[in-house]
Amino acid sequence: MKRIVILTVALVLLLGLIATPVIAGNEGLDQGSEWVNYGNIRVTWDWDGTGYQYWWEQDRDLDGFYNEGMVTVNYGKYGGILSKNEGTAPTDFGYEVGPVYRTEKVYQIEVTWVPGVSVPGGMNRFVISDNDGDGIYEGTFTTPLFWPEMTITMGGPYLMMQKFEHTEVTDATGLVTHGEYLEKQYFKIPTTPGKNDSQ
Repeated sequence: MKRIVILTVALVLLLGLIATPVIAGNEGLDQGSEWVNYGNIRVTWDWDGTGYQYWWEQDRDLDGFYNEGMVTVNYGKYGGILSKNEGTAPTDFGYEVGPVYRTEKVYQIEVTWVPGVSVPGGMNRFVISDNDGDGIYEGTFTTPLFWPEMTITMGGPYLMMQKFEHTEVTDATGLVTHGEYLEKQYFKIPTTPGKNDSQ
C-alpha cells in the first residue's frame, strides 16, 4: 500500500511538471522594474579561412536551450500563455568576407542593429576590451528605447530595449576566430500598473 501511495504522488508531481507552462525568466520581470525579458537571441560567427559565417538562434522560453521548436511561455498579465517558435536549427544569418584582427587592448566598434528594424541612430557604438591579455575581447551595450508598431489587447504599445553581451576570441596573431553576442530582448508597458498579476 505504501509503495502505491508513493508511486501515485510521484505520478501527480510528474504530470504537474509536464502540464505547467514555462514561466519566462522568473515571470519575465527584470529585477522588479517591470521590464519583461521576452526572449534571448544568440548570434555566433566563425572564421573559415575566407570570411565569417554568421548563425542566429532563439531561446524564447529562457531555459538556456535554443532551437527547441514550439515552446510555451507564460507572461501573466503581459500577454498570458503564449506559444513561441524557436525554430529547430540555427538560421544562416549572413556571410562577411575577409579577416578581422584585434591586436590592441581596447576597440570601439559599430554594429548595425537587427536588419529590418529601425531604431534611433540605427547603429550601436560600444567598446570591447581584452583587459587580461588572454585574447578574449568582451563588451556590453544597451540599445536606445523605442516604440515599435505593436499593441496588445489591454492597450498601449510596447516600449522596447535590447541588452547585448559581445565576445570575440582571437588567436596568437590577433585574428578573430570566433565571435558571439547574446541579445536579451525586453519590453515594457508603461501604462500597466504595479505588480505582475497573472491573467
